[in-house]
Formats: sequence, C-alpha cells, structure tokens
Amino acid sequence: MSVIKGYHDPDKEYDYTYLALGAGIQSTALLLMCNKPELREKYNVPLPDIAVFSDTQGEPEFTTDQVKRLQDISDIKVITATAGNLGELYINGAVHGKHRFSSIPCFVKAQGEDRPNMVPRHCTRDFKIIPMERAIRGELGYIPRQRVKENVRALIGISFDEATRMKPNSTRWIDNQYPLVDARIRRDQCLEIIAEYDWPMPEKSACIFCPFRSNAGWQYYKTQHPEVFQEAVEFDRSIRDQSKTGLIGQAYLHRQCKPLDEIDFVGDQMTFDFFVDECHGHCGV
Repeated sequence: MSVIKGYHDPDKEYDYTYLALGAGIQSTALLLMCNKPELREKYNVPLPDIAVFSDTQGEPEFTTDQVKRLQDISDIKVITATAGNLGELYINGAVHGKHRFSSIPCFVKAQGEDRPNMVPRHCTRDFKIIPMERAIRGELGYIPRQRVKENVRALIGISFDEATRMKPNSTRWIDNQYPLVDARIRRDQCLEIIAEYDWPMPEKSACIFCPFRSNAGWQYYKTQHPEVFQEAVEFDRSIRDQSKTGLIGQAYLHRQCKPLDEIDFVGDQMTFDFFVDECHGHCGV
C-alpha cells in the first residue's frame, strides 16, 4: 500500500505518540476518547503517550481554563508549551519595527484596490507547531538540533466534516494521524461524546485576534464574551499602520477592512468558515 509521506502508516511501528491538543471541541473529544478504553476500542483510537497544548498567550481565558480542567481529569499527561506572547510580539514587530515577527493573516486593502489581500501567515507554525515539537523533543530526551531517531505520530483533532484541513506533517520524524476522520466522527458527535461522559464542555479554541473567524464567530464574542470582543477591537485598532515593515495599506482583522466595532456581523453575514483554509490543522480544534 502506498502511503503519502507525513501521514500515518498503519504498517509502521511508532515509538512515541502525542495528541496535539487545541482544547476546543474536537481535540477535547479526542483526548476523552483516548482516556476511555471502550472508546479507544470502538473507534480504533491509539493511546498517546502525552497530550501537548501550545499556548500562544493570545487565546481567551476560557481556553486556558479548559486546559487546566483537562490536566486535572485526564489520565493521559497534558503539558503546555509556548513560544511567548504572540500578540505582544506581533505588535512590537509589525507595528513598531522592533524585531522580526511571525505574521498573522490580517487583511490589507491598498488604495485603488477593489479587494483586500490576506497577509501570509506564519503564526500557526511558529507558535503552535514548533513549540509542540520542541516539547516532544524534550520528552524524548533530545537537545536542540540533535537528530531524532524515533518514529513519532501526532494525533490531530480534525473532525470528519473538516477533513479538507488534513495535511501531511512536514517534519521528517513525525507522521500525522486523524482518528476522528478515520472514525467518520463529525463535530456534533464530538459534542455528544463529551456530554455523555460529563467532561467539561469547551468553546472553540483560537486566538482572540485570529482573522480566521466568520461573522458568526465575531458576533458570538460580541454578545457572549464582550470583554474578549473588546480586547479584539483594541488589538485590531493597534495593528492598522505597519508601514515600518514595508506593508502598503492599512491592516485589519476583518475582510471588510473596517474596524471591528463598526461592522454589522448580523446584517452582513459571512457564512464561509476561514478555519477550513487554515494551513496546519492545529487551530480552532
């Protein structure tokens, strides 16, 4: 059987398996399934050695609280990795030009252009994937730049209805596996599994200032978590001028290229879910 490099190979022996925990609905359901022998057997889910949450320090407090709850109830060890505060580092780099920075996919509309452009993004790789891989290297006993000899498997919590987000792993010693997709489990079924076992029900995990958010997502913040929405409004306002880094035009978190607090999220509903186009599958799960 031909297996694409970077994807799980059913005939391959893996020395170590970790769960990439986003602390949202899908990855919480996957962690629960890994914890319960009857669910592992029913859905053919591997038992991971560890679960890792990469903290961008830019997610809502309810996400970090969810991680703490999962650490308390999971029989599988849950650890946190971080590369620092993504939001602060981005503003200091992109706006003030103080240092190199990882770009977020904000929208920019230069004068005379009809449509906005989306800035290439590096935040998922730099603040989600790399810290997670460093943590795994540490768990395996490796120092920086030392060659990893083990075959490692990453369990990613993408559900069947978001299967288009599946990607092979670009790190040579890690293969990605998508147990929820393999078991044909959709997002609504994840909610049912979490409720059935009375685990803490999570909300969608993503950075407060992530542009990969539909109007419904922004409206949810605005009505259900106004303090989070206000933080996003202030962040959006702070990133407008990035001319010190050569960016032509003003930057916004929303594709309308208007301040967040001036947008009618209900009257001008945007149904497209940007997370379908998220490049690595580590955010929003």
